[in-house]
Amino acid sequence: MSDFSDRPFAAGSMFGLRAFRVDGLGRLTGVSHQSVWTPGENVAECLQDRAVNIYARLQADLFNSLYGAGGYSIHTTPPPTSSSTRFWSSSWPSSRTSPAALRQQADQAQRRAQALIDAEQAENAEESMHTVAALDCKCGFYAYFDGSADYYETARDEGVALAAVIEGYGVCTTGSRGFRASKARIVALIVPPAYIEDDLRTSIRVRKVLRNYPDVPVYASDTEAIAAHPLTEDSTTPETCDDFWTRSAS
Repeated sequence: MSDFSDRPFAAGSMFGLRAFRVDGLGRLTGVSHQSVWTPGENVAECLQDRAVNIYARLQADLFNSLYGAGGYSIHTTPPPTSSSTRFWSSSWPSSRTSPAALRQQADQAQRRAQALIDAEQAENAEESMHTVAALDCKCGFYAYFDGSADYYETARDEGVALAAVIEGYGVCTTGSRGFRASKARIVALIVPPAYIEDDLRTSIRVRKVLRNYPDVPVYASDTEAIAAHPLTEDSTTPETCDDFWTRSAS
């Protein structure tokens, strides 16, 4: 079915290799979704749930831009009469509208807007009733246990990057190449000596990383890191995958 989403992982934790960007403060971030990883436990967030919250904030900002932060209309005169604005002529408050009537209209509009926001949030909440990193969710912390880290070169091409071994746990979903986890921590950093000497910018950022994540062991190669923190073995077999004999292999 998928490199990362074949089946749920029953219990325990999984170890995998992945790439990180290094930002200007020496923090490790994701490559595609650049959320900052902290020392210790990191908890994944569903991007679909985040989108619902952003939509609600945008709706509120739109209302405030039209009616003012206090909920009162900032429009006191009708717009120019034309075919393009005729739609508004029946509801646009005129200059003769009393302040009390304006407040009433604004309050009614605010209630209608809030009702729309509440309905949208409720609808999206029902659609997103899933567990992060489960089979029906594509979010979570990704890592490879087949020895690759596809995004490493992409991250290096666009800036400073490091590879690392992470431990994933909580809710985990596994595939033929790696896993997704709802929780994760960095257990090993891979910092080749030559990489630090590449250029001054790289050296400065990497040294900041070592300062910011002092409790994470550092290894000079992925071979050394994986020897100390063995990657989880791929369990894709004819017994675990219904499409084992027909699926494509990476």
